[in-house]
Amino acid sequence: IDVALLYRKDRIKPIDYEHIPVSGEGKYKFRTRDILHFTAELGKEQIHFFVNHWPSRSGGYIETKEKRDITAGILRRSIDSLLIKNPNTNILLMGDFNATPKEKCFTSILKALPYPGNNEPSYLVNLSTSWIKKAEGTIRNGGQWEIFDQMICSQNLLHNNTFKIDTDQSGICNFDFLLEPDPTYLGEKPFRTYLGPKYHGGTSDHLPVRVIISKK
Repeated sequence: IDVALLYRKDRIKPIDYEHIPVSGEGKYKFRTRDILHFTAELGKEQIHFFVNHWPSRSGGYIETKEKRDITAGILRRSIDSLLIKNPNTNILLMGDFNATPKEKCFTSILKALPYPGNNEPSYLVNLSTSWIKKAEGTIRNGGQWEIFDQMICSQNLLHNNTFKIDTDQSGICNFDFLLEPDPTYLGEKPFRTYLGPKYHGGTSDHLPVRVIISKK
């Protein structure tokens, strides 16, 4: 499934967008979904949004891990090109990364470290690392919750003099209507739209996430 970004014209002024191709060569030859890079003005400042849907784990975690590592490297190069020009660039990454915040593709390749406590100028801040306190995860497999859907920002966006990221209001949207009982593993699970080819009537097999950005 490809990605898209919806915005309100009365809140955001679009400037430009591009599709960043994602592929690998040699032993890990593959072609997957583009990353959407959308640039807009919010107030008097620019924000760069990167919308992601990284390679899935279908076929096994080990067998697909390298694809996500390659994707992280491609995204990091795009981010570096922005930060070299302006270290104070406002950046927000979002999407289904099919990986958890502690994996190498985030901590080593993308350079996205946990929030709070990460003040390295060249590193990104993974806001989703604090969400586990508010909800169990965004996707459930085999009775285990994991956070695949994440929000990651640049240091300048988090510590901006114009904007404020409301970390208390940001997180996983685990509303009742998005969940259903899990008869196999007990507890609850996301209310899926489809079970294989059969229409199930739910919203998604992932829970949505949100980050609230407001003016100071």
